[in-house]
Amino acid sequence: MPHEAFDALLRLDTIRSRMVAARAALQEADSWNTLTSELDAIFATQDVERASGRLAEAAKSLVVLQDTAEFEERKAVLIRLQNQLEALLGPKVIAALNGYDIEESRKCYGMFEQMQRREAFASYYYKTRKAPLVSSWSTSFSGLSDFTRLDLAQKLSLFYNDVLQMIQREAEWCPKLFPNHPQVLAVLTQQTLSSLKPTFSSLFSAVENSVGIDYLPLIVKAYSATLAFGHQVENIIQSTYSESAAPERSRRSSASHPPHRKPSFSGQIDLTQWGQAPFDAFLLHQLAYSANEVRFVTKQVSQMLPADWSAAVSSMDEISDTTKSLLDVIPRAVLTIENAFKRGIVFTQGFSSTSTKEVLNSAVLSIISRVDALISLVRDKLNIDSKGISKSGRGGMRFNDEDDFLDRGVAEEDEWILVQIGLRLLLFCSTLYRKLRQLDSGCVQTLKRLRSTVLQEDDAGNLLEAEPSRKMPAQKRLSQQIAPLSLPTTGSQVDLSPPPSEEWQHCASALFTLQTSKLNDMQLRRFLTSLDAPAGGSGAAAEERTTRSVLASKAVRLVLFSPSMDQLTSLSLRAQRLIFDLLFQPLGAQIAQVTNLDVWGLTRDPSSSGSGSSDLGPIAEGSGAYDLRFSLSPLSYITRVGETLLTLPQQLEVHSNEVLGFGVMGLPYLKASDFGGDRDDWPDDDAMGGGGGAEERGDEGLLVGAEGNLQDGEGGGGGGGGATDAGEDVTHLWITAIARATVASYQEVIYAIPKLGAHGARQLAADIDYFLKVLEAMDVEAIPELEATAQLLDMTDEELAATLDRVAAAAAAPGAGDGPAGDGPAGEGGDGGRQFEKHEGLVRKIALLRNLTGTK
Repeated sequence: MPHEAFDALLRLDTIRSRMVAARAALQEADSWNTLTSELDAIFATQDVERASGRLAEAAKSLVVLQDTAEFEERKAVLIRLQNQLEALLGPKVIAALNGYDIEESRKCYGMFEQMQRREAFASYYYKTRKAPLVSSWSTSFSGLSDFTRLDLAQKLSLFYNDVLQMIQREAEWCPKLFPNHPQVLAVLTQQTLSSLKPTFSSLFSAVENSVGIDYLPLIVKAYSATLAFGHQVENIIQSTYSESAAPERSRRSSASHPPHRKPSFSGQIDLTQWGQAPFDAFLLHQLAYSANEVRFVTKQVSQMLPADWSAAVSSMDEISDTTKSLLDVIPRAVLTIENAFKRGIVFTQGFSSTSTKEVLNSAVLSIISRVDALISLVRDKLNIDSKGISKSGRGGMRFNDEDDFLDRGVAEEDEWILVQIGLRLLLFCSTLYRKLRQLDSGCVQTLKRLRSTVLQEDDAGNLLEAEPSRKMPAQKRLSQQIAPLSLPTTGSQVDLSPPPSEEWQHCASALFTLQTSKLNDMQLRRFLTSLDAPAGGSGAAAEERTTRSVLASKAVRLVLFSPSMDQLTSLSLRAQRLIFDLLFQPLGAQIAQVTNLDVWGLTRDPSSSGSGSSDLGPIAEGSGAYDLRFSLSPLSYITRVGETLLTLPQQLEVHSNEVLGFGVMGLPYLKASDFGGDRDDWPDDDAMGGGGGAEERGDEGLLVGAEGNLQDGEGGGGGGGGATDAGEDVTHLWITAIARATVASYQEVIYAIPKLGAHGARQLAADIDYFLKVLEAMDVEAIPELEATAQLLDMTDEELAATLDRVAAAAAAPGAGDGPAGDGPAGEGGDGGRQFEKHEGLVRKIALLRNLTGTK
């Protein structure tokens, strides 16, 4: 019985509750019949708080009617009445916000919240706060037509300062009103920047169209200023977020906030969108940055080095002055390259790293091509052919357009002025190479520091999600990863580059714009991850070839400037070859006339005849190559060659071995044994016979400093001991190369003599003997073939014929082909001409010159 009574009471209570609810619902529904008239009366009295409360009750009752036919009609009535109330509240909201009346603003906010129109209230807030800034921007930039003298970064910085003052002020006031104040601040900044007229995009385009390619440093500085602005904006928002999201704070408990409590916020904030207007405008130029940077640095290089030297210099004096000032170009050139790298880092935050090589090497290659054109002009002005001899024979090389370089009356210092031109060009190459090595290392280290941000790596180097997180914790993580950059510097900064002391400013919105752009592709990821690739990785063969050709003593893996190394190597070899040709030219000029001397055809010594007639024939006056004493003393041409060679050490030693030693392995006519080593990367011994040097041998040559391959003090010149320190080694290598070039040229003209008489042959043997003594005095290894030539020339006709028969018989004997023959190295001495058995070709050449065919 008691249980039944209790159950009956529960049923009665439930019935009562439902009846009460039904009565309330019917009353709410009935109230809609008088809602419009009631609110019209309230609106007439301007009692907005009462009107807000009445509309809130109506909104609740509307839920009861949602399944009835009257729902849509009454919903439209509610919206119309809410619009009336908002229109009535609008002036009050604007006045309260403009006056920073927090109490009135809170009341208005509560009423808007009752109407579920918080966004509408926020719109009033954004409008009142951004209006002065939009007006200021319009005054500064609207109607501006002359952008040539506009300091865009400074102008933007002044505006950004005004925006920051507004945000800082709102960061203190906004939390008193809005529960989601961090997001409100972000949206306020976004709407302010999006409302500006002219827009960022149109402003940047106007600057580019007005200034041309010179706009690039202007927009980079403007971007840097915007990054600094964004960094401060996000710091302010983060600080308000940190305060509002403290654990001890609770969520907002009511629609209206008492004066003694701030609204709390425990959500998360998106910092990626506030800067959409400026950073999207910058992105258009960031995507075109690489192409524009190439154009800009090319223009800068052209201001330092002309592309057409013939229009800039017309005489050797001007060329000499130009090469003197060439070294002053290097700091400016390297600074141009360095600033190009810095602009790429600042403007794209490392996302243009894929095209960094292209940009930097375009500048280097532009410099190299212009200096290469200068070398070509020098060779053309001096009229030097590929063998280092004047194309016009005599008078080809002129100084001041007056003095004949070949005229022995010209002062020797004039000749060395020309050599100095080549030395300055080679010093330019050496200095540029060292600067590029330093710059490459510093730039790579900078890219490595940026890599964790660009690739979204954590502290352990693991890749994070491809899309950046939009939430605050992730943004704070990114901020911690970006440390201030320590960019490499090579000299004082120019106004067009970002100042080196400027600290890298992290900005999540800017980073998000770049991460979601076309710049962030797999090619960028592969490039940045390859910075730590070992030397034996992909493409190592080509890099190793370039590295070895640049610095044989120590493997150096250039990352950014590796594409330029082949061209820089070629340029260095051309500068080196210019020096070589200028040093060899007086020697080559003397030897070039040997073939046509009349003395070679004489069969007897004219000095033994008293008749005054001889087999000599007429000798052109002024040939300057034949000693009229007709003795077996060396003729004047070979003594001049010897004198010139013997003075080379003294003249070369006064020049910096740092210059002469750069690229010394690329000198023609040198071989492995000259460098005191058996390494595989030295030039082959056989290469010296060709005489073409590194360029003509088919490799890039070997650029190496004196401290490189010679640091152990092992001398060159295989003759006898050589020098003992690196400086003497470098000098001796140059002397050896020039001496061997003289030997090769001498051999060539000897075998081109049309006919040799008996006396002419003995005279030539005397000349060669003198020349061999000069080589011995210079500690240059004699060429066995030249020694054999002198011995063959000194033979009588009968002795030479017998020797010819012997070598012919030896060549025809069984097994003769098993050993070296022809023009190979000389064999050991022997009787009856056996030492010439390995020189069959040479014996036949000399016999042919003397018109002998043998005794059989």
